[in-house]
Amino acid sequence: MQKLHKLISKNSINLFSKSSLIHIVGIVTGFLVGVVLARSLGVSGYGLYGSCVAIASLAATISAGGIQLHATREIAFKLARNNFFSVSGIIIWSIKNSLLLASISAFAITLYMSFFLEKDITVVMSTVLLTLSMSLLWIFAAIIRGSGSVYFGQSLDAAVRPTLQVLLISCYVILFNGTDVGIALFLSALAVILSIILGIRNVRKLLIPKNELSHVNNEKKVWRKDSITMGLSTIFRSAESNLPLILIGIMATMEEAGLFRISTAVMLIPSLSINIITIVVPAMIASMFAKNQLNDLRKFSSSCSLIMFISTFFFVLILFIFGEFLLSFIFGKPFAAASNTVNILSLSVLIWSIQGISTSILHGAKVNIEVTKAMGVSLMSIIIFIFILSISVEVISSEAMALAVLLATLIRTIMLIHATKKIIGIDPSILSFMFKK
Repeated sequence: MQKLHKLISKNSINLFSKSSLIHIVGIVTGFLVGVVLARSLGVSGYGLYGSCVAIASLAATISAGGIQLHATREIAFKLARNNFFSVSGIIIWSIKNSLLLASISAFAITLYMSFFLEKDITVVMSTVLLTLSMSLLWIFAAIIRGSGSVYFGQSLDAAVRPTLQVLLISCYVILFNGTDVGIALFLSALAVILSIILGIRNVRKLLIPKNELSHVNNEKKVWRKDSITMGLSTIFRSAESNLPLILIGIMATMEEAGLFRISTAVMLIPSLSINIITIVVPAMIASMFAKNQLNDLRKFSSSCSLIMFISTFFFVLILFIFGEFLLSFIFGKPFAAASNTVNILSLSVLIWSIQGISTSILHGAKVNIEVTKAMGVSLMSIIIFIFILSISVEVISSEAMALAVLLATLIRTIMLIHATKKIIGIDPSILSFMFKK
């Protein structure tokens, strides 16, 4: 650990600090959005809002998840070779296909919500608008990252969008003394649209007139295949995050959905170090693999696991001791009932921290199938657990859904640690630090 600074270049430290700042801003502003909406909408209203956002997020991930990953990689690769025609072709193809998939998803959302969830036209249409705009924002951010503007590309969705969202919603609440679910969703979509507008200039300067792009048509089949392959683990991850809230909105009450939603919002705090490290280390890991520095990678992984576990444990301990008081003080007394759900989800975050940077190591070694497999099994465990519960009880509580998430996290963590040890020969867990020679 004392030689860790030798493993990380000056550029990597710069990337870490700037990326950390961007995501800290996003997490803080995102948390503030939750506070404002929880106090304005109440438990059931916040539950409906959370269910709609989860539906929009999952649909947008299905629409843009693989395409955005492919766009970032291919644009960076093509620009490095000065192949501007292919860059322009990738951009146009990515935007068209993500919007096409998002439109299909939006139609499905309209039917589903109209018949099963909410008949308020404002809520339905705002959810559709949020789906379309999120899909397009993710593509724009991916294009900008691939063009070399890494920080700006990261900030559009991670910091700019939640900052605009909290400003718009707070102003509306102050001016009109409150809000409702439909307006809150519309303002959330408006924040996304404004973020897209900020990125248009960076995307437009990469485009070439369409009549000069005929030769890229032969590449589209390869792009489509790569996007599907790369998107599977992203879709599984999104489904694992959003499906519990969607299911509890269907199978329980909006009050339970509200308690679960506020609990997941609180988890942004204990998972802070996990999210930041997971986001910023892939470039460092890729460099170590390229230079065959496996011993350095082993030490780096051990240090990361220690940071992730200790910081997560600190926040989890605070939530266990003061959770009920903090929920009541920050979000309002009705949300104090979420304390048990918060405790269970805190344990799942702590288990998540134990796996260290296993996912990033497997991606860096291009063993993507193991990550996809772990995500898929984890998602299936949630579905099976909830199915068994639905047979046993009449109403599924937020605590029961949190237990499903805990089980899924445990299974995923075990699978990822085992795969990293078996395939790469590195133990990414906190145990590697505790018992290293």
